[in-house]
Amino acid sequence: MNPSLPSGNQAGINLIGRAVARLEAEDVRFNNLECRSAIRRHFVRPCSLVVRGTTEAIRATSQNIAEHGISLITEKKLNEGEVALLRVHSLEGSPTYFLAECRWCHAFGDDWYLSGWHFISIQRGKENSTKSRD
Repeated sequence: MNPSLPSGNQAGINLIGRAVARLEAEDVRFNNLECRSAIRRHFVRPCSLVVRGTTEAIRATSQNIAEHGISLITEKKLNEGEVALLRVHSLEGSPTYFLAECRWCHAFGDDWYLSGWHFISIQRGKENSTKSRD
């Protein structure tokens, strides 16, 4: 893109449109690879997680959600197999807490990571335990 183009002119608008279309197509290709057979819905919410054996809350943003799991964007690399207490922000009430297992984690740009989490159980109330409460 040419940064010297004034914003709003036709050439600049066309370049912006092509860039957005390229990013959207890239997102569709990525979702087709990562979503496999699960029906996932776009779901952007603030989240946090505490990995079993630690006390540090890791800030995250969700990307997609399905009945069996969620994908998260974090600034910290997470390890496959780790279990964590996951807090998902609610727009209409108390947050929802899940016990979840990290199934995969990949670099996602500079200093960001995208990870897939499988829900193990729902955690009732404002909990801080990573033990299952089925």
